[in-house]
Amino acid sequence: MTTLNRHFVKRRHSFFGKPISFAFLSLILILGLTSCQNQEQGFPGMNDPQAVIDGATFQTLEGEPVRLSDFEGQFVVVDFWETWCSPCMEVFPAMQELEDEYGDKFTMLAVNLGKVDDIETVKEFKENNPYTFAYLIDAEKAYDRFQVPGIPFKVMVGPNGEVLKAEMGSSGRQMDYNKVKTLYEQTMN
Repeated sequence: MTTLNRHFVKRRHSFFGKPISFAFLSLILILGLTSCQNQEQGFPGMNDPQAVIDGATFQTLEGEPVRLSDFEGQFVVVDFWETWCSPCMEVFPAMQELEDEYGDKFTMLAVNLGKVDDIETVKEFKENNPYTFAYLIDAEKAYDRFQVPGIPFKVMVGPNGEVLKAEMGSSGRQMDYNKVKTLYEQTMN
């Protein structure tokens, strides 16, 4: 082996002249992946939820426009979903309980993305399920402007139209219920 090749081999397995162990490299990789996951949970690059929701117009199943300002004075959950999404279905019973509990002060807007579902699929879902939500279609693609990686994606909005929280996913029926109920009570009482 030439001197140049021996030097290259030594450099390839060292960091500042010290040997690098497999365990050390593994630790660096794990820490790097963990920090990426934590950043991803914060949705870097997500557009300002207030700006997106303020400009959003949805559509009823009959084609009528609906804006968030139509629900002034109410606590509103804007829930982006599709019928194939099982975590989305976990959110619905909890939100129905809250709508039943708080009446006219709590509104769930079930906004279907229309990416896989068509309007007939949403109408069929509505007819076959006991939920009393306002079923809407994201005809102007507000969800896309948030730039988040998945659904369910919920935006909780206070009675004055201010975005209180935006979150992706479901924590299960009871946890979703508890989280939204707590936020509701902090906001409306």
